[in-house]
Amino acid sequence: MNGEPSHENSQSIEEHLQVIPSELEIIKQDFEKRNAELERKIEQMEEEKMNLRLDADVQKLEVEMLKKGKLRPKKI
Repeated sequence: MNGEPSHENSQSIEEHLQVIPSELEIIKQDFEKRNAELERKIEQMEEEKMNLRLDADVQKLEVEMLKKGKLRPKKI
């Protein structure tokens, strides 16, 4: 051996490095996973917000109709 790495050794090191993800790649994957989770939560919250607005609109209409005498109060 003349002190230079053999072709086989350098190839196996390259293969090894390709298999092991870098710290940056791991952080990127974690970020993308967390980002996807947050996007799903945002979509759920937006849907819930829309439903709450619809519920509030219905309640406002019921109050208006009660005031005008067009709707009888619900019995609980």
